[in-house]
Amino acid sequence: MLGRMRTPLALLLVALPATARADEALARAATLHAVGRPFEALALLDAATPAAPLARWAVAFDGVTVPVAHVGRKHVVLTSHASRLAEPYPIAGPASGPRLDDRTGVYDFDTLYTGFDAVTGKRLWTRRAPGHNDVTLDDRTDAVYVWRERLFKLNPDTGATEADVPLPKRPSRFDALLIDGRLHRPQPNTGRLEGPDEKLPAWDVDRNRPAEFDPVAARLSPDERRVLGVGGGGGGRFGTWVTAKPLRAAEPDWTFEHPSSSGNAPFWLGNDIVALVGEPGSKGEVTRLDGQTGAVKWRYALPRGAYRPGGEPLGGGATPERNWNAVGLVGGLVLAVGGEGSLYLLEPDTGKLVSKLTPTRKYLTFPRLVDGALVVCGFESVRAIPWDVVLRRGPDDGDRRVLRARCLHDLGRTEEARVVLDEVLKLDPERTAAWAVMADVCRAADRPFDEIGARCRQLELTGRDSSPQLRERNGLLKRIATGHDLYSDVATTGDTVFAATVAGAALAVDVHTLAVARTELPASSSGLSATTAVKAHFFGSPKTQELPAEAGPKGAPAAFLRGTGYDGAPVRWQGKWYRPLNRGAVRVLDGDAVKEFPARVGGLEAWRLYVSPWGPPLGFGAGGVYELDENLVPVRVRIPAPATPSYLLAGDARTLAVVTYRRDSALVQVWARDGSRLLREQALAPYHPVGGGYQYLLPLAGGYLYAGSSLAWVPAGDGPAWRFGFGESPAAVAAALPKLHYAHASLFGRPVVRDGLLFAGCRDGAVYVFDVAAVTGR
Repeated sequence: MLGRMRTPLALLLVALPATARADEALARAATLHAVGRPFEALALLDAATPAAPLARWAVAFDGVTVPVAHVGRKHVVLTSHASRLAEPYPIAGPASGPRLDDRTGVYDFDTLYTGFDAVTGKRLWTRRAPGHNDVTLDDRTDAVYVWRERLFKLNPDTGATEADVPLPKRPSRFDALLIDGRLHRPQPNTGRLEGPDEKLPAWDVDRNRPAEFDPVAARLSPDERRVLGVGGGGGGRFGTWVTAKPLRAAEPDWTFEHPSSSGNAPFWLGNDIVALVGEPGSKGEVTRLDGQTGAVKWRYALPRGAYRPGGEPLGGGATPERNWNAVGLVGGLVLAVGGEGSLYLLEPDTGKLVSKLTPTRKYLTFPRLVDGALVVCGFESVRAIPWDVVLRRGPDDGDRRVLRARCLHDLGRTEEARVVLDEVLKLDPERTAAWAVMADVCRAADRPFDEIGARCRQLELTGRDSSPQLRERNGLLKRIATGHDLYSDVATTGDTVFAATVAGAALAVDVHTLAVARTELPASSSGLSATTAVKAHFFGSPKTQELPAEAGPKGAPAAFLRGTGYDGAPVRWQGKWYRPLNRGAVRVLDGDAVKEFPARVGGLEAWRLYVSPWGPPLGFGAGGVYELDENLVPVRVRIPAPATPSYLLAGDARTLAVVTYRRDSALVQVWARDGSRLLREQALAPYHPVGGGYQYLLPLAGGYLYAGSSLAWVPAGDGPAWRFGFGESPAAVAAALPKLHYAHASLFGRPVVRDGLLFAGCRDGAVYVFDVAAVTGR
């Protein structure tokens, strides 16, 4: 069916500036497609001369761990490892020249140092050294230095040894080099600047002798009149503070404080200071401060915190170097790396966003502009992205590929279209038009979770809050973007539903109009509690660390509270508190008296108690759902689950629902309340985007609502189930969602139902509002 679900020409070109139509082949092909001639459009694209590529060159690591990467003026150097007698991995190629051996012993592995041309991506040379040695580049010449107890200087073009210098031996080894007055130190960068009296030993390469590096020199302003400083934590203080003082002064004359900690050092920009503050799980900002007064000239909030160099572990137990900062100048712009891995390019005078892209999510070093291309070293590859593509100055090969995918889809070649779009989105996940076409392709391929992920990603990128397709097929009334991760559940009081982000923003949603009011909180939010008002609790402040009421009785004796991590949460029943203990025992708190009742069934590990108004309490865990005696000790199985534990339990007057697993697939089972028969079984979304965190199962409208790795409503009787999640495969889930850090928080938090609406916070950074009638079909 030619021309079906056709994407308008305007949509395909919506993200391009006025110069977009300079690609005549793209414009002509888009016109042919718009009038229902996709075959001719495809032929024109195939015959056209190549457009600007999304990558000038790329080197894939193919699963090999690359722990160190350095990008110089014209060269890139990568390291890899190999067993002492093994051949190098293909990324390194054959080694040439003698081993860089300092005769310190026999090692069971070698480090390979491989040089590439940063302009073309061509591999130039590989050298081999026993064990671990440190490596760095001379910023002036790209000369490569490898050292441990000897310092080898390598030619950046050939890898040939140009110098071999003995260094002090253990225990007086140097772990740092001083090159042109700049310190090169591979050890972790904590974000701390050394004190004014702290001297760092280093080997001075230019003078070929030991030296002491004065950190003050690295912190001087360009006019050498002021010195910056940075600190954080300690002494009952939280967050980060940046200071500056006259060179000869003892104390700073101003201090800038921020509530978040930081893993990046500030730098001088002219006579001002630019600071990247925050971490992936906190409020993150790029701020430009007046160097004389500390006044804020501009600040740019990063949607998902700030990147922390070295904070992501490599495969095989390796750890990347932490000797770089995730903020700096590139091509005359301030480049900051967000906590999710996105690159934010900001106008230095105003802080205005110039461009954003996410070429990778994990970095080995700071990107560098080389010969008109941004060289980016991620954990899986290194590639050079043309600067015009980075700044989105005009049409490129990505625009052609998106149109090609649309033509393939319209010609019924849907799987080919999906492959093309996967390739584009892997290189440029911010390409909105690609997500629009992907949503239509997934719809045609009957991949509902992939379609949901694509449409929600499109909403995020365009700033829109609703989709006709998601409303019609999923009952989604509004997707309220918060701008950051949501660790805490939404809460409600009065006529308002509240959400709080990790970045410290509170959103109040009117349940009648869905209007949103936003308030910036002073720090990162760790949770919400609803009483007569909603209270926000902040990280790092013990005065506001409150336990929720269901966590247990206040002031309980130690005899009741002690236990193991396998014990369940206490519940209140008929004036007493009951705590399920590992292996089936129960501890009871009656007033001040504590009693313990032994297990009556075997093999009950990590079980829980469920209390509801619909009948006596029940137990659930390994083996299924259990009936209890008068002390709430399990005595017999009501609903068996022999293969895997029952992880969640909910019930109403007639039925019980459990969440369990079969062959790694999560299921919701609905049973008659007496356990006599299974009424319904429904599989949940196939993949879990993030591990850990609470999951929820709640009775709703004659069925059960699940929230965790996805959302689902399963009726107790006949009728279709409703499911809402992202992605049919791990790769699709990862593409549709931002990078999620472990925070013991599920993808979807505990939902709230108000006035016929279902509110659910999601870690993709949005509060989803659904029509309950559409969800339940009632």
